[in-house]
Amino acid sequence: MCRAPRATGDTNKIGSVKIRNVTSVHGSGTVDKTDGGQAMGFFITFDNGLTVYFAGSTDTTLDMQMWGQRYKPNVAILCLSNGRDPEDLVEQARLLRTDNPNLKTVIPHHIRLQPPPGAHNAADVEAAFKASGLPITVIKPEFNKVYELTKG
Repeated sequence: MCRAPRATGDTNKIGSVKIRNVTSVHGSGTVDKTDGGQAMGFFITFDNGLTVYFAGSTDTTLDMQMWGQRYKPNVAILCLSNGRDPEDLVEQARLLRTDNPNLKTVIPHHIRLQPPPGAHNAADVEAAFKASGLPITVIKPEFNKVYELTKG
C-alpha cells in the first residue's frame, strides 16, 4: 500500500520501489495560479538497486552534498529551465558525487524539444560536463524515446 507523499522527509513504497521525498527550492504554483503544494524532489530506489534523483525544479543547494553521501544516486534528472545555465547542473552533479562515485548519468529536464533562439539545450549541458572533467554521461532526451537506465 502506498500513501500519497505528504512532506519532505517522508519515505513511501510502491511494491519494491522506495521513494524518499526531499526538499526542493522552488515554487509549486499551477497553471491556473492555485497552490500546487510543497515543492519536493525524490530519490527513487528500484529493486535492482538503481537510485534515481529527480530534482524537480530546485536551485542548487548544499543539501545535495549530503544526499549524494546518503542516497548514492546513479542517475540525476536535473532542471534546465530557461533561466538556468548548464554549469548549474555541473555544480549539482559535483555536490551529488560527494563520497558517491555511483553518479554516472545526468538527464536534463524542463528543456524544450525546439528551444527558442539563445536558450540552452541538452547539447550545452553535455559540453559543460565535458569541460568539467566529471565522468558523467548526459542523456539528451528525445520525444517518445524509451531509455533503459542502469547502475553502470
